[in-house]
Amino acid sequence: MHIRVLPDTSDFRRRLKQHLEMLEKYTKLKVKLDLDAGGRDRSSAGADPRP
Repeated sequence: MHIRVLPDTSDFRRRLKQHLEMLEKYTKLKVKLDLDAGGRDRSSAGADPRP
């Protein structure tokens, strides 16, 4: 005798979408940004010196 158990995924997509939208709405992300506007050229910043 074998018993096969499968999860009920009939509503999975809708519930996942609601959950992700709720997280997106209520989650905040703080990013510290330090810009250098001192006029350094590209080669001194470690970038490719070619135009």
